[in-house]
Amino acid sequence: MDKKYLKCWNDEQVVNFFISNRKYIEDVYPSEKYFLDEYLQPGMRALDYGCAAGGFCNILKNGYHLPYSNYWGVDQSFQMIETARQLYPRANFETDLNEIFKKKMKFDLVFSFGVLHMTFNWEKILHNLYHLASKYLIFDLRIITGETTIENIDQSFQTLSFNKATSGEEIECLNVPYIILNNQDVENRLSKIYKKRDRLLRYSYTRPVSETVTSPYSEVEMTSFCIIKRTERQL
Repeated sequence: MDKKYLKCWNDEQVVNFFISNRKYIEDVYPSEKYFLDEYLQPGMRALDYGCAAGGFCNILKNGYHLPYSNYWGVDQSFQMIETARQLYPRANFETDLNEIFKKKMKFDLVFSFGVLHMTFNWEKILHNLYHLASKYLIFDLRIITGETTIENIDQSFQTLSFNKATSGEEIECLNVPYIILNNQDVENRLSKIYKKRDRLLRYSYTRPVSETVTSPYSEVEMTSFCIIKRTERQL
């Protein structure tokens, strides 16, 4: 993640926003909930990439009966992770995905929501997450059918505006990428991440882009994907 983005995500007002939001089952979008309902089980070990202040830890505990100790959250924002550790001391949090690799851990279910469409290296991230998942990898992207992929921040971006930091320092409006992928393009690119013996499932619905998004496309397909990893014995 670009350092200028980290400045925004580390700001106290931004952290406070995630303390108060995205922590209840009612906050989960249908595209996110679809595969969690299908595959997440209480005894699993789960990894949340881009966990912010750890709100999904609370969602999985209360909505899916997943123990705090079975949840790992990763976010590059130090302030987000410090806050998450204070809010959910029985859960597990890291700022660097490499720390997870160093521990040689595997997770029954790995997921990433609301992150990849704002990240230029989303394919590399998915490649890493795929290797951490032993059963399921669930993630969401923004899809368009019949139009071209846009991965240019000058053409498609989302504006984050957070007035002033608590310190009094002015925080400028920040434009982050809003990546929209052509339907066929994303299938071709995802096929390079998972193995042929795996299954790729998807669930999507169309909705207007947020008012904070500037893009030539007025609506996108909110699409969640689920890669089901299968061994040769399961074929």
